[in-house]
Order: sequence, then structure tokens, then C-alpha cells
Amino acid sequence: MIDLLIKGATIYDGTGNDCFTSDIAIDNGKIIKLSNNIDLESRKVIDSSSLVVTPGFIDFHTHSEIYGLKDNYMKARIAQGITTDLCGNCGIGIFPLNENKEYLLPLNDDVLGHYDNYSWSDFSSYKKVIEGRMGINQAYLCSHAPLRIAVLGPDSGRIANKKEIDRMCALLDQALTQGCYGLSSGLYYAPCSSADRNELLALLRVVKKHNKLFCVHHRIEGPEIVSSIKEVLDLALETGVRLEISHLKIIGRKFGYLLDDIFNLFDEYIAKGVDVKFDQYPYHYGSTSLFSLLPAHVLALPRIEQMRILKDERERAIIKDEMLHPNGWESLYPVVGPDDISILSLDHTHEYDGLSLSQIGKIIKKDPLDVLLDLLADEKGAAVMIDVTESEETLERILKHPLMCFGTDSLYSTPIPHPRSFSATIHLLKDLVLDKRIITFSEAIRRMSSESATRLGLKDVGIIKEGMRADINILNLNTLAPTATLSGGFTKNEGVEFVIIGGVVAYEKGVYNNTLTGKLF
Repeated sequence: MIDLLIKGATIYDGTGNDCFTSDIAIDNGKIIKLSNNIDLESRKVIDSSSLVVTPGFIDFHTHSEIYGLKDNYMKARIAQGITTDLCGNCGIGIFPLNENKEYLLPLNDDVLGHYDNYSWSDFSSYKKVIEGRMGINQAYLCSHAPLRIAVLGPDSGRIANKKEIDRMCALLDQALTQGCYGLSSGLYYAPCSSADRNELLALLRVVKKHNKLFCVHHRIEGPEIVSSIKEVLDLALETGVRLEISHLKIIGRKFGYLLDDIFNLFDEYIAKGVDVKFDQYPYHYGSTSLFSLLPAHVLALPRIEQMRILKDERERAIIKDEMLHPNGWESLYPVVGPDDISILSLDHTHEYDGLSLSQIGKIIKKDPLDVLLDLLADEKGAAVMIDVTESEETLERILKHPLMCFGTDSLYSTPIPHPRSFSATIHLLKDLVLDKRIITFSEAIRRMSSESATRLGLKDVGIIKEGMRADINILNLNTLAPTATLSGGFTKNEGVEFVIIGGVVAYEKGVYNNTLTGKLF
């Protein structure tokens, strides 16, 4: 008797090929047979004759590691058919840790969410914490910020010397040896923004030695984006490292015309031998820490010091001038504008949730920039924003590009996360693929499954075929609909009928079975 039999499936197998009809026999966590009219006795039979079957979705860019520690079942992932996460993106991560970890925690609280028990020191000891308590599969990158903080401590907002770079390289080498899939950096964010070319080249040579990935949130995503992308392409060209550009977008709706230059740059460096691709989340508005709008030298300070200088009249005047007239760094405040920057959640008050800086300014009769700095001056905890980053046209052109693979950029650090944290996969498939037909359904499934698996080197997921791990979604395309909203009203996504992880039904018609069959890759 086998564990599970799926009958009459219309299968999009993850390769990008046309769909086909077959039964699927599953036993011991694997797909053991694909054939019509399988006649095997099974403990459970699912009739999928009116449904569509796909591989479980692989999220190439997420920030779900702390969420997974708080909710081992990872319900927000499973309810949108995500069965594998790549964690540790944007240079923000949870290892390595040493006596300097207190300087990392405020950054992690903003993006990953608060967690009280950082009981590990490296990836190896972290694996012992999570193995056996994972609702979905996970793979990890080694993150740049913990490397810098472990070596530089409270002084991480400066250029590192040769000895310090060597120590970072040793920690990175250890993490990659222990099983991390590459290095991630967030060159836009402190403290990664303080890394110079010497540091980056040294770290990337370690990545190249292990034949792993360099995933990077590059320095500038607004009007100077072309030179910013060129910086990381040059690093990849010099070191030979495989490059993944994180959540490609152009911030500022009026700068969408730069997309042709970016695509031409990719072609130019691919012709030179650079292995470059990018991931994308399917929304024209983003979400990140509200503090990230501050100048880099302010971000590098401890939170208590940030609060002090934001309340100092003279210091504040200097910061305002820097933000309105940046020199040598990207200030998103004038690029996006206060009409398109809204409060998603503040720990110290929820009075302004959902309002833009301009709207708050009108209510309290203050300049929107002073509104922003007042809010940050009073915030000891997490502060998260929504910002309209690009036009719908730019989003769709990026989605069409053959180098694109899927990521959600999910955050779970606030009570009301961005809708992408709950409904990104379903929004993509329903609104952009089935309704707008930006790309074909089979191609979308490929980019959400086998494309990411191949990029990471995951051998047994991403395709529905015999011998593969049974990570499978069963969808009803007639009812498929995302339900997450900016007000946080998520219950479940419509049309997600079954999610199977490691051959076990984890989600069935809106019911979570609270399974822990996730695997650490």
C-alpha cells in the first residue's frame, strides 16, 4: 500500500513544457510513478480531475527565518503553495553570532522580527535548532551584516582593514563549508554599505572557491541604478562568481526608461562570461524598514544614538539637508516622495498605520519629512513602511525578461505585513499570468520551481517526475484568488486546494494539518 495517489491530474511539471494528464503515485516522500490509470492501493486518494498540479513553489528571496522559529508550521508560506525558502537575503541574517550580537538584533528586529533566544553561534549549531521542526524546506545564504558585526562590533559602520577582512572571509568560508548556498549582501543597508571594493572582492573569492552564489541588494535602485548594477557586475566579472541580483526594480516611477539600459548591461556582461540572473516580487510597491530612509552614517549608529540626534535641532537640520540633497548615496525620500511612502506598522504607535507621510503631515500640520523624523525619533522597536517603487509597466517588463525568477521578499516583522508575505504566488498567477497573460502559465510555474532549484543546485525538487521529492501543489484555477490586503485581512488564498510537502498533505481545502516534514537543504 502506498501513501498517496493523485488521480486525473492536469500537470504543469515545472519544466516549462505544455501540461499533460497523469496519475501520481507517492510513497515514502517520493514520486514513485507517473502514469495514467495507476491501480495501486493507497492510504489516501485525491481526485484532481478538475484541478491543476504543479511542483511546490520555491521562493528565491525571503526573510522568513525568524518567522519559521516562531511558527514552525509556517502557515503563511504553505497557504500560498511555497514549499521551499531561500533565507538570509539582503545581507540580513542570524549567523554567525558572537559577543557582538547585541548590535545585530535591532537590524534583525526591523526586517526579520523580534526573537528572544538567539542560542546558536554558526550555521552548524543553528541547524541543530531547526532540524525536525520545519513546516517547509529551507536553504540558507550566509549574510554580510552578521559577518561585519561579528568582526567589527559597534564599529561596523566603517571600512574594514586587511586583518578584519581576513576574519570575515574565515567566517564566510566556515558557513559555506557548513552548507550555506552563497553570500548575500545588502549594499544599500548599513553596515554592508560600508564595505569597500577590497572587502567585497575578498569575500567573493571565497564564494567562488565554493562555487556558490552572490545574492545582492545593490547600492542604488533609483536614478543611478545603472552604475549600481555595473558595480556588482564588475565584481562578478573579476571574481568569476555567479551573481543573483535581488528583487530587481527601479525606484521612482519616472525612471522606468532606464530598464533598457539595465537589460543591455546584462547582455554586455553575459557576453563577457558573467553568470547573472535576478529575482523579482510581483508588486509595484515594496516594504522595508522606515529607518532605511536615513543617511547611511545615521543608520550605522546604535538605535539610542539615532533617537538622540533626531531630537537635536541642529543635527536634525543637517540630516534633513542630506536627505533632500544627497551626495554620494541614494536618498529614497525625494525619489519616491512623501505621497508614496506610507506607514505599515510602528511598534510605539498604530495611530498612523496605512497613512502616507503627506497624509500624516496634513493631519498634524507638519512637513512630511519632519513627520518621518519625529516618528523615528520616538521608535525604539520596529518601523516598517510601504513605498510605491515603480510603475506597473516596469514591473511587467521585468517579469517578462528571461533572466527573471520568482521571489516574494516576504517580511514578518510587523503585525500587518506587506500582502506579498501571504499572497505573492497567487497574485502572480491569477492577476499577472492568468488575467493579464504577461507570461504563459507553464513558464510562470517553471520560474517558481525548477528555475530556482537549478540555480541553487537542489537536485530533488522543482520538477514533477519519478524519483523526485513529493513537494506538490494542487490548485483550482477557476477559483484562484489572492486574499491578503494592506490592512492585514488575510485568512487563506482561494483556489489552493492541497499542498503536499515530503509526500505528506500539509494543507487541505483551507485546513492546516500542522505537519513538520520540511527538509533543510
